[in-house]
Amino acid sequence: MREDNELIRFVEPVLRFCLARVSSRSDAEDLAGEIMLHALEGLRKYEVGSLDAWVWRIARNRYARFSDKRRWEKEMFAPGLDPVLLSDSEDAAEPVCETEDEGAEEVFRALHTLSSGYRDITVDYYLGGMSVKQLAERYSLTETTVKWRLNVARERIRERMDGQDMDKIYKRINWETTTCSGSFDVNAYLSTQTARAICAACYEEPLSIEEISMKTGLPTIYIEDELPRLIYGDAISKIGNRYATDFIVLRLRDRDVIARSIMPLVAETADRFARTLEMSRGLIERTRYVCSGGDAGKIGYIAVQAALREKLRRARGDMRGGAFPVRKDGGYGWYIVQESEDSGDGADRHFYYCNRTGLDGGNIYYLGISEYFDNDVYNGTKRLARKNIPRGAADELTAAKTLGDDDAAELVRVGLLRKGREKMFDFPRFTAEEFGQLVREFDSDDSLDMVFADMLTRIRDSFSGFVPKRLSGQTDQWVGCEANTLVGYVVEELISKGALPRPQSPSAYGVLYVEGKYIAI
Repeated sequence: MREDNELIRFVEPVLRFCLARVSSRSDAEDLAGEIMLHALEGLRKYEVGSLDAWVWRIARNRYARFSDKRRWEKEMFAPGLDPVLLSDSEDAAEPVCETEDEGAEEVFRALHTLSSGYRDITVDYYLGGMSVKQLAERYSLTETTVKWRLNVARERIRERMDGQDMDKIYKRINWETTTCSGSFDVNAYLSTQTARAICAACYEEPLSIEEISMKTGLPTIYIEDELPRLIYGDAISKIGNRYATDFIVLRLRDRDVIARSIMPLVAETADRFARTLEMSRGLIERTRYVCSGGDAGKIGYIAVQAALREKLRRARGDMRGGAFPVRKDGGYGWYIVQESEDSGDGADRHFYYCNRTGLDGGNIYYLGISEYFDNDVYNGTKRLARKNIPRGAADELTAAKTLGDDDAAELVRVGLLRKGREKMFDFPRFTAEEFGQLVREFDSDDSLDMVFADMLTRIRDSFSGFVPKRLSGQTDQWVGCEANTLVGYVVEELISKGALPRPQSPSAYGVLYVEGKYIAI
């Protein structure tokens, strides 16, 4: 083709041009080929007046782009050299050594620790080829400010490459982020490792974006993208030009502090309840459930936890943390965030729970501690609720009449129905009066109320020792939540003593039905 023939005479001169400027022959050959390709494409698209001028303009432009990255690194680390005084002429681009390529990655890593106010100007100057005047116009700054930011950026990059700050080891942050006190979706804001890393970094004290980057190893561009969402979710507060985590994180080491402070009182409480279990054996054996062949251990398991919860309610008093705060996203309440031991992101194994499934004539409750929660059992209670059974505290026969074979088989598997032709329920059922009497029997030791008040005081004192002062206003609501773990500690102690049976999976330990309105357990 005519265009090809016209360009042939430039092949050798262009290669010599590249060899004179690039130390590596292979790089020079690649660059020469790129120049010739662009020249050929241009000839096919445009009407070119002077072929010589066209080819050499392309050669200079492509070489300038080729050398920008390496020249930038060389300029960036010239000691004491003001970057804005560097020549923009072709002669300023000296050949670079091969080791500069090895440092380029570190330069860009360090660059990404700069906040946007410094990073964007630096990129536009060194890589975009914009002049100081153009940068001043683009960012509505004075030329003096542009020069100052370029020098600050350059010095910060040098400092960060000299130190070990860039060598971050990324470790998964294991947080349980599915719980709140109030009503909003905690996981919508804290489910990602990026969000957790940012919040963990600025938990102890407010940090700037660059400081967060240096602490986490995350590029500032990711931090800047994430911060608006975290601020909207009330997970982060902006304090001047710094950012601070706006919720308490109960870390594993913090939980150890709490456990050490309360375990003597937990042991005392467990001893008292062990005696109560022994003295209440007659009442337990007279319950309708045990009389029909049910497991007496299930009654004790329920009664102890219900009584513990009653004592906690009295001990907490006004320790509720005040009214729920209204949130930007329309919800209300506080984050309940706990560090977990592994990537399962589960709650502390001692944490008390009570799930309720409503029926027409009463409620099915499933209570216990996280260690023994069984999702299959919980789904079984919902399966019963869909059939609206049981329909009364004494109801037995409706199970056989209403449940199909598939439902019955699944409920037998998870321990909610007994094996056998009659398909009797295998969990306790109470009238409101019967259940109230059972709880009062186990809640009769008034001297334990002072012990519980002492435990809550110790928990609060522990929190004051590890919670940042700016978050102290959230301490009471957290103490109230953490009080639930007291139930777990006492139950676990009773199990270890043999006073309570250890629930097996699957088993319906902790499931009960109570007639009438909902009651707080």
